[in-house]
Amino acid sequence: MRSGIVFLKLAILPVLVLIAAVFPLQAEGREVVVRPGSSIQAALDAARPGDVISLASGTYAENVVIKVSNITLKAATNGEATMSSNNQSLAVVRVSGANGVRVRGLTLIGPAKAALLIENSKAVMVKDVTAMGAVSGIHLDGSSGSILYGNTLRENNTGIYLHRSFDNKVIKNIADNNAEKGAFLLYSDSNVFIMNSFSYNVWDGINILVARSNTFVSNVVVNNTYPIVDNNPGENLFDSNRTLRRIYFVLPVVLIYMGVVLYLVEKRIFIYYQDRIKRVP
Repeated sequence: MRSGIVFLKLAILPVLVLIAAVFPLQAEGREVVVRPGSSIQAALDAARPGDVISLASGTYAENVVIKVSNITLKAATNGEATMSSNNQSLAVVRVSGANGVRVRGLTLIGPAKAALLIENSKAVMVKDVTAMGAVSGIHLDGSSGSILYGNTLRENNTGIYLHRSFDNKVIKNIADNNAEKGAFLLYSDSNVFIMNSFSYNVWDGINILVARSNTFVSNVVVNNTYPIVDNNPGENLFDSNRTLRRIYFVLPVVLIYMGVVLYLVEKRIFIYYQDRIKRVP
């Protein structure tokens, strides 16, 4: 098992290099610039494989669906294009049945079913996205071979949710201050989580339910009520993760325990000396 971990750590390095090399490149095709007040969906509907939809700085109140494979939706300047939901029953951005899609540099704000929903899609790459205020920050449903890299998921119910999704790589993301979980895996196997931070979530840092052969390496999972909840013990792989429960949940229990122990000790001492006093003539 240890040799497998070492192999994984070595194998992940080419992936990081690949991400760094691929994301800055624009696919061959047109670059379409959308400005606030214009329709992102109209640009997506007119897109052809290879096109880049670039959002100028500003705010867009729109829920969109990407159904064309091998296109890019990105902020012209990272973090300066914000999409906010105008229908909380939908995702802000939904990638549906489209492969090779890239989403980069956007800020996605709910309330929404998900900030970014990737369903029935393959090889989707998501980088430098900030997702807030949704049921799920990034939700993969029936998707595989995708990469989530360097994203920030805050103030959602769950930061990253994988449902029936396989062989995805989740790398260097921050999922903190979410109302329930940092990451939740359900019926999702053979995914890799490496060098992520899942901290200060109200309940679980990572929750794994009916999910097997997943690998978690060098993640920071601190200040959650429960760091890692694995409902399939022995069927997932963990190495070099840093975990610590939220101290203000643990500390009262420790203090109460110490108080009870001290009370019992003092009671025994009192009874002992009371007996000694009674025996004195």
